[in-house]
Amino acid sequence: MRYFFILFFLLWFGFSSYGQFTLSGTITNEKNQPLTGSHIHTQYLNTVSNPIGEFEINGLPKGELRVYISYLGYATCDTLVDMTQDVVLNVQLKPSETKLESVTVKQKQPKSAVVYRNNAFQKRQSSETVLKP
Repeated sequence: MRYFFILFFLLWFGFSSYGQFTLSGTITNEKNQPLTGSHIHTQYLNTVSNPIGEFEINGLPKGELRVYISYLGYATCDTLVDMTQDVVLNVQLKPSETKLESVTVKQKQPKSAVVYRNNAFQKRQSSETVLKP
């Protein structure tokens, strides 16, 4: 009976400690300001950063782990992490360089629409507005 408990304890301890690593860190912008709600994606688990830009993912297995970190308006970070121990990954995201030349706003209106304006009935015309930066 004593051997059974020793064997059980050794097996339980071995399985519980196998591959249980933590990935944590902080996500900031180029001014070292925290990016609240940054998305951190791995093939096993996903999470978002807290209000001060920190995140933590527990229970990751041993081995190479691909990590994607993204935030709206910033370039996505794609990195490989070697999970042989607990890892702290601090990332500084850079703004995305996507710019628009112009924006066209169109409004569709019925062909036979009539509006009452300036004490008279007038025919409504379709309009097109172009906004430029």
